[in-house]
Amino acid sequence: MDKISAVVISYNSSSTIGNCIDALKKVSDEIIVIDSLSTDNTAEICKQKDVIFFQQSWLGFGPQKNFGITKASYNYILSIDADEIISDELATSIINEKKTGLTGIYSFLFRHFYYIDFLKHGASRPGTKIRLFNKNNVSWDEKEVHEALIIPKEENIKQLDGYLYHYTYISIAHQIIKINSYTTLGAKELLKKNKKHFLLKMIFSPAVNFIMNYFIRLGFLDGIHGFIVAKLAAHESFVKYAKLWEMETKKKSTAK
Repeated sequence: MDKISAVVISYNSSSTIGNCIDALKKVSDEIIVIDSLSTDNTAEICKQKDVIFFQQSWLGFGPQKNFGITKASYNYILSIDADEIISDELATSIINEKKTGLTGIYSFLFRHFYYIDFLKHGASRPGTKIRLFNKNNVSWDEKEVHEALIIPKEENIKQLDGYLYHYTYISIAHQIIKINSYTTLGAKELLKKNKKHFLLKMIFSPAVNFIMNYFIRLGFLDGIHGFIVAKLAAHESFVKYAKLWEMETKKKSTAK
């Protein structure tokens, strides 16, 4: 039977990390947690769960995940965030693949939890993401945020049955904190690419974002829940470009 190294990135994840690890133990032969210096009791929970635990200052999403992969003993990597939990059905699917022999890469069905329930529509409607792959063929890119896997064209992708549950935001307050972090990282990525047009983006991007998520992607079918999610996503878009303007302005001022 093939073996799997689960690689988990975490930061202040005490509300989900225990359940995340317990689910991973059903399918993984080792669990590696890369924690970016949590200030809650994430580290204590991990140590109680007897996982391989490293603390690494934050490198950005892509680099942090790649750092974790370098610590893995086995070729097949199950790359998970600390707020993601494998369902029993998905665990069974992974175990069956291990028994028959892992080949190619594997995508999982995702469901996203916001505040009170899982969303059915909008930007965070159920979808698929690749999370199980051979580290010799696949790796994460080096983006600080919105990281993606670098996958050879010839790789075969198989979708497994069962969901990976993503506990995205446990409250609106939690989302607002994360928005502040993500928009800073996103603005830094745009600054690296020398992106401009701050004013146009600040004016039009939030409106387009809201229309796409609330109307075109049917977020309105999730009621008030869907409206709040779409509205905050639009706000996130505005804040990202406002921060880009601020960073570029300070950069020009420093260069003088």
